Amino acid sequence: MRVRAANALRDLAAPDSVAALRAALNDPCFTVRETAARALANLGPRIIPQLLRELPRAERCERRQIIRVLGALQSRRAVPALRALLGDPDAGVRGDAARALLAIAPQRAPAWLRGLPDNERRALLVP
Repeated sequence: MRVRAANALRDLAAPDSVAALRAALNDPCFTVRETAARALANLGPRIIPQLLRELPRAERCERRQIIRVLGALQSRRAVPALRALLGDPDAGVRGDAARALLAIAPQRAPAWLRGLPDNERRALLVP
């Protein structure tokens, strides 16, 4: 039911659906979180400023999903925030930030990833 709701909000593409989709990024069900993230990405670049404002205070699941949306949208405006997250204590957040940076700036990102632990960096850079 919650997955259908997220898909319906995506189909509406209304600006006021963003808050409900963002809330779904913290849903206990992974499928709901993923569906909400895809729905947000489908709304396009207009949601980037709002996602960047929410990123610093987002809880773990929401933060990781926001990072993935920013990567999917290939938002160059997100690069400074994503680079800062490479130092996050959570390996999942670091990995998502690194993957987003690789999607946004594939030529420059490997240099930015040098500060990651070797095993994380190698896993991300293996073709």
